[in-house]
Amino acid sequence: MKLKVTTALCIALASTAAVSCSSTESSSPTSSAPPSATAAAFPYPPLQFRHDNAVPLTGLESAAADLALETKVLKSKMQVHPDDSLIPQINARVSHDQRWSSDGIRPRPETGEVIYRTVAVNDQPDNRWLVTYCMYNSPGAYSTTGNGELSLSDPNLRYTPYRSIVALTGEPSATGEKSPTPRLLVVGNADADFVQRPGQSDDLARQTCEPFMPSPFIQQPPAPLPTGK
Repeated sequence: MKLKVTTALCIALASTAAVSCSSTESSSPTSSAPPSATAAAFPYPPLQFRHDNAVPLTGLESAAADLALETKVLKSKMQVHPDDSLIPQINARVSHDQRWSSDGIRPRPETGEVIYRTVAVNDQPDNRWLVTYCMYNSPGAYSTTGNGELSLSDPNLRYTPYRSIVALTGEPSATGEKSPTPRLLVVGNADADFVQRPGQSDDLARQTCEPFMPSPFIQQPPAPLPTGK
């Protein structure tokens, strides 16, 4: 049964307010190494993630887009600088079958900033939304080379498209928490839409992301941290 829009909007906005993030993600996740050792080995601020919407959105569309991007940002932070305190934040935003699981890989440190940007939100049956967004490597993610200088971690990367499915649902979150009223959760993804298959061009990714690229598209590494920070 489809909920009335006014009722659904109040429920969703009230519930997502409890888990919403700032549009600029500037907090620095903790590292497994002591701060002094980390700073000495990699004297740059950790990679930052920013998110915004490139298309006009209202009501539940906007709330679904915010939730999808906030969840992606938290997962990206976890992949770059593993921090166990982020796991419950991720799992509170997703359904049980989308719960976070780590592969245990310790990534190399990165610095700089990337942008996640909503480029489309499409209504789906049963109070669901397909949120399409792109990661833009601007001003860029950087790591150190063998001589200690910064360079783009992936020089060929300009953008990557993603799709998340967000639902207004009463099912438990991945933390096991149940809600007495429906609220928004990320319940799936459709990233396979963008997989480049043999003999096919990568045109869908280009058509999806290029019209909404930051302008100007700047790639510039950050300055090192002040000595002793």
